[in-house]
Amino acid sequence: IYGDYIAYGNGQGTETKIFLVNIAAKTTKQISPTGGDYARPSIYGENVVFFKRGQGAGTEKERRLYVYNILKATLEAVHGVNGTGQPVIYEDRIVWLDEAAGKLMEYRLTTKNIRPVTPNFSKIAGFDLHGKRLVWAGNRNGQWGLYAILFDDLAPDLTVTEPADNLRTYNSLMAVAGFTEPGSTVKINGTTAATDTAGNFNQVVELSTGANVITISSADKAGNTAGVNRTVYYYDDKVYDLEISPDPVILGSGAYIQYTLARKGSVTVKVFDARGNLVRTVSNSLGQNAGAAGVSWDGKNDSGSLVPDGKYKFVVETRDEAGKLIGRVEKEHLAARYPRITDVTDTPDPFNPAGGPVTIKYTVSSDSLVTMNIMNSSGPVRTIMYNEPKSAGNHSVQWDGRDAQGNAVGDGPYAYQIEAVSSTVYD
Repeated sequence: IYGDYIAYGNGQGTETKIFLVNIAAKTTKQISPTGGDYARPSIYGENVVFFKRGQGAGTEKERRLYVYNILKATLEAVHGVNGTGQPVIYEDRIVWLDEAAGKLMEYRLTTKNIRPVTPNFSKIAGFDLHGKRLVWAGNRNGQWGLYAILFDDLAPDLTVTEPADNLRTYNSLMAVAGFTEPGSTVKINGTTAATDTAGNFNQVVELSTGANVITISSADKAGNTAGVNRTVYYYDDKVYDLEISPDPVILGSGAYIQYTLARKGSVTVKVFDARGNLVRTVSNSLGQNAGAAGVSWDGKNDSGSLVPDGKYKFVVETRDEAGKLIGRVEKEHLAARYPRITDVTDTPDPFNPAGGPVTIKYTVSSDSLVTMNIMNSSGPVRTIMYNEPKSAGNHSVQWDGRDAQGNAVGDGPYAYQIEAVSSTVYD
């Protein structure tokens, strides 16, 4: 009995069934499968456990442990169980006697693991389970005694000292080291690693190109587990982390091409246009040591002229002392000029909206997206245009003296602001 529930067996011969009584609801229902000999129910919380006693031949001879969940109304069969004593359940732990082996066995509802929890006894006369403590009377070497064990439900300590998470390396072999609870089994990417008596481990794993997730797990003798993941980035090329700034490249102001060398090498940096034509060799066979490095590009081609707006591919290659190519990395980037706004005029000034709008004229140096705002001392009054495409050349726009709601504005000074952004950036 537990709470409002009673579990009991009823039947005769080889046809014994397990029933569950709900005292509050005054209901009774069968929870064992139809047919077979079921016995020795035990109940705790929302679970009822009982045995199927082996009869006949084949699968009918196999003893099984059954777990019935009252709340979910589900029945789970645990195979490979040789149970002779009544199973005892407390929380998610079930213990029973395997008389043939002379051991008490354990099954965990959470981990689904079956294991012996006592050494061999010539006879076990009785046992009970409460909380994390199991007690039993057993005979070993002709002597009876009362025994007890305390279950360990705590995950083992696991500390990984190397590698650091998100480490970047050009070495394809990586040492994985750390320490855990002594006596625990450590696995690295599923392979058991050697540990010493203090729980220290150190194993080398082979990396593949790119991101590698290394999984380290530890399982103590009680079956508790702990896990740690480390991500390591391996670069088989000897140059990586190519970055170009600013983004986009502003032609006329220059750009910085930054990269990282895994080892000393001779570096060549080239710029190609969208069609694959070589535009500029920024550096050629420049000797550099391992680590972060970079070169500047002034936005010009090999003839000294500023390149047109567009997409460009930046390629960095490194070679060893013998001239052998050992690394190559590339990246596409936009490059565009700063658009310039010149020749700005407004007429008439001052103007009276009753006599017509004011005309604002301006010139942009390159194809641009143009925005114009009207403002007064209190802030924005009206946006005349927003990101309108304008080709290089002369343009004009008019303002009729009304705000964003269409109302005539009051007398006073007003300012206008013109912004131009290179349209290439938005291609």
